[in-house]
Amino acid sequence: MRLEVKDLAAFRGDRRIFAGVSFVIEPGVAATLRGPNGSGKTTLLRALAGLSRPAAGDAVAADASLQQERDLYQERIAYAGHADAVKPAMTPREALRFWGDYFDTPRAELDERVEAALTQFELTDFADRPAGRLSAGQRRRTGLARLLLLERPIWLLDEPFNALDANAVDALARIIQSHLNAGGAALLALHGPSPLREDATFNMTDFTAVAPPASDPFLDGFDDVFAQTEPLP
Repeated sequence: MRLEVKDLAAFRGDRRIFAGVSFVIEPGVAATLRGPNGSGKTTLLRALAGLSRPAAGDAVAADASLQQERDLYQERIAYAGHADAVKPAMTPREALRFWGDYFDTPRAELDERVEAALTQFELTDFADRPAGRLSAGQRRRTGLARLLLLERPIWLLDEPFNALDANAVDALARIIQSHLNAGGAALLALHGPSPLREDATFNMTDFTAVAPPASDPFLDGFDDVFAQTEPLP
């Protein structure tokens, strides 16, 4: 399924985070989003996931508009952010069942899909161990495994390889490639090298030129006041 981003912009107060973000990701493509810390990668992914409202522009997943048909648009999107979203007291199996219920995975298929996700993410050996006793990489894999329960064609992944060892990186790369081979698309925010072929790369520095701050009427004239103030002894 195709994702088209059209002139998207986001602000925080008077500060522009990014503006004029436009690109297209075709089915079967894993695109990479790059840029230094603070350049707006996470903000952009959250906007594209429908978790925050952009200041301008739009995104279209197939025929659904983010701005006009948010609910329908979000049914096409799976987002995995920095947080694993796994409660420490829950086991990987319990967490995946919870997410399957939350996202309306058919009951008749839920257990089979959960077990398949545990297997593909190599979680079966500790599937019944509380997440609070798992390593950072194991918790990360548990959080990512819910992608396989959603059956959503567009994946938005924020630094998905963080905390994963080499074997887990290879396993996740195979899972993403399988998603692409089935006609899905993915946008990955990354700092380091990608284990996937980079079919398209978008750099946030192309969209983050700093806009001049707006004048604050409350501070007007303060420079003159400070200039007349005697220095402290």
